[in-house]
Amino acid sequence: MATASPTDRARALYRMGRYDLAAAELVPALADDPDYGDAHALLALCLENQGKLVDAERHANAAVAAWPEDAFCHYVRASVVKARGNARQAAASALEAVKLAPEFVAAWHLLSMIRLDQKDWRAAVASADEGLAHNPDDEGCGTVRAAALLEMGYYDQANDTIQRLLVRHPESGAAHALRGWYLLDRNDPHAAIVAFHEGLRLNPTAHGVHGGLREAKSSRNLLLRSYRRMERPFTKSIQRLPPYARWVAFFIYPILYVGVVWLGSTIMIFLFLMVVVFAGL
Repeated sequence: MATASPTDRARALYRMGRYDLAAAELVPALADDPDYGDAHALLALCLENQGKLVDAERHANAAVAAWPEDAFCHYVRASVVKARGNARQAAASALEAVKLAPEFVAAWHLLSMIRLDQKDWRAAVASADEGLAHNPDDEGCGTVRAAALLEMGYYDQANDTIQRLLVRHPESGAAHALRGWYLLDRNDPHAAIVAFHEGLRLNPTAHGVHGGLREAKSSRNLLLRSYRRMERPFTKSIQRLPPYARWVAFFIYPILYVGVVWLGSTIMIFLFLMVVVFAGL
């Protein structure tokens, strides 16, 4: 019987979440072959999952230097650099990965998440769609697509994506959380609370669920719900703008808001004075 290589054992341990043991298998393998790009890349992932991001980036860079034509090495570098907070470099590495392997769905998912971090919603949808074209059942790409569509206020498209996710991945806490955000944006806080609770049951650490649940509970207040109904279309229209133009709209928004409040207050005072005048007559 053939003995598994250190890299194979490390990969199996990585899938089990034993990142420390996987890393221990890779160190001697790299000592024997310092230019083993796949081992550098896998070690970088193990270190990233242990929070050792500086060392992880060093090995990710070594992987790309050793195997510059390998999509997985570029994908790993994108993941590590994203974790370190450099979205621009992460996007460049992810783009290189999908250029080398257009069918690499995980790389499209990673690129879509980077675009989501950059608040470039249209680019996030486009990247997710590329991944879904290769695998229509991919949960990650579907989740990012729905989240970006919700940010832009394209509710029908977002809901279609969420429903498809719930059919294909009924145990996905992220899909139920997205349904909660959809229902909240559609001013149905009671149903949103149910969806958020289901998301938490399935995945207690799901991103944004606790904040959504708090917002849904506060939105049961009729006054807040009315405010959201008026405010939501304007903010969503801003989100549809390109990122470079969005800051201008956010600068104008408070000015318009203050102006509307001032105008409304002036009208109310005028009407009150008119009532007083006519009552005196």
